[in-house]
Amino acid sequence: MDRLDAICRKYKLRYLSDSRSSIGVYGSYDDDHYEDTGEPSRLPPRRESNRNLIPMSEIEKDDFVVYEGHNRHEILLRFMESRIKKLRNEKSLNEIWQVCYDKNEKMCRPPLDDREFERQWKDATKFVDRTDKEEQEFFLAPPETRSREEQKQEQEQKSVHAESEPKEQQPKFELTPDLTRELTYEEVAVILSTSIKKDKAAKLITFAAMLLAQTNEDQLNIGYQAESSAGKSYLATEVASYFPPDEVQLIASASPTAFYHDGGKWDDQKKAIIKDLAHKILIFLDQQHFQLLEKLRPMLSKDKKELHYMITDKSQKHGLRTKNVILKGYPSVFFCTAKTDPDEQEKTRMMLLSPSTDKEKLLESLELAAQRNGNRDGFRKQIAEDPMRTWLVKRIYAIRQEGIREIILPDDGIRKVLERFKQEHADLLARHQRDFPRIFSLIKAHALLNCFNREKVKPDTIVATNIDIEAGFKLYKEVESSNELGLSPYIHRIYKEVFEPQLDPVMGLDRKKIRARYLDIFHKSLTGKVEETVIQQLEAAGLIYQEPDPADRRKTLIYPTVSGNISY
Repeated sequence: MDRLDAICRKYKLRYLSDSRSSIGVYGSYDDDHYEDTGEPSRLPPRRESNRNLIPMSEIEKDDFVVYEGHNRHEILLRFMESRIKKLRNEKSLNEIWQVCYDKNEKMCRPPLDDREFERQWKDATKFVDRTDKEEQEFFLAPPETRSREEQKQEQEQKSVHAESEPKEQQPKFELTPDLTRELTYEEVAVILSTSIKKDKAAKLITFAAMLLAQTNEDQLNIGYQAESSAGKSYLATEVASYFPPDEVQLIASASPTAFYHDGGKWDDQKKAIIKDLAHKILIFLDQQHFQLLEKLRPMLSKDKKELHYMITDKSQKHGLRTKNVILKGYPSVFFCTAKTDPDEQEKTRMMLLSPSTDKEKLLESLELAAQRNGNRDGFRKQIAEDPMRTWLVKRIYAIRQEGIREIILPDDGIRKVLERFKQEHADLLARHQRDFPRIFSLIKAHALLNCFNREKVKPDTIVATNIDIEAGFKLYKEVESSNELGLSPYIHRIYKEVFEPQLDPVMGLDRKKIRARYLDIFHKSLTGKVEETVIQQLEAAGLIYQEPDPADRRKTLIYPTVSGNISY
């Protein structure tokens, strides 16, 4: 009898090894996971290492047949899982379903009925989804939680993948005299106007910040603050379309910990997940979770090039555990939000910009929208084939090709910038310590834009000139008033056009007059929440203060902080 059992096992048949199994020509199933009817009661756990299973290469053959009582359900289930994993990048799920349905008709004798087939299909899709998630958790898990064999397999897979995957190379551009000629911010603004109307300062500063992404430490953080539908995310994404796609990362939303998981790679020496953000352009398309913004503060303030975060993560396999994540390098970061009361911690770490909403800009935007919506393909072709736009894209790629990482100012240039800033700011304030470096960033961006015509002191270092200094100061002047008050141009405009003309140091200004003038200028009502946040920001900037109305203590009046209207 033992000899008979050995012969059966040789030919993948079960005899004494499992008396409960149903013996058949093509494999068997485990009764613990199947009902007496032969139908699977639930998704069976895979124990392929302990079972004699028919190779998938045999099952895939057109002439393969399995009869009732010989594990039709399990064999079809395995085939379904194999097809889903193999074909999901080539075919739709409906097409894969049809492949499996046809296989059931040819392979199973008799075929499973539609109810049984759908049950197997549901279990197969569940199993593939579950294994995908577990594999993702496995590759993000620290190696100490895995066996040595698992670590070895992972390293082998990485090596094979690295060897087989072709590396994408950026196109090389010939540095012709036309491509490398001197270029001004004004010319860039004209080119950007093909798809971004008006908003000269906002789009130029955005362009400068994205251009600086390739430097080591001169990146800018930009925050867009304006009313809804003003074009905040459009401005950022449209400027980003000029830059290499592999640099740009658009984030619609991210949880506080998901941001660290995405794109991270395990470093065995540091025992941490490394997320490299150096020379990247991160665009957050909407207001993010406040905890994520809190966690990003050290990166926005450039405290260190490598920031070590310890986060807790819960997975199905390993339970609650601590993960070490290191953010490496400085990206250029852009936040697009309609929120009028950003936290002071974030506000001080970025330049605040606002797309304009004046009548002239809206008319041009509507004309552009009409062209886009009337003939989308024609509009895309027109934009893509615009010669100046194409030229600027090539210029940016050529700048990236040069590999410039540092822009320095000569000693006399540094002295010139410092003296000019002191002359224009007779009364220095603590906030000027964060504003002053932004002028240097705009100067360096202009030098980088013309890196082909600047002196190189090292292969990756150029020297800025007086032309760059003048261009940087001129662009900074566009947002100086609002920026140095810690206000966005949107809030600053409300102050200049709504509050300032009505401020009276004696009589004060009541809120009814504020709402009426806002309606006259912006042609819409000022909501109570926006009104309150605007007043709070203007008060924090030192432009106004509030006092109870002497005639009615239930009301408050608004007064200027100095006699007469304040001019900036």
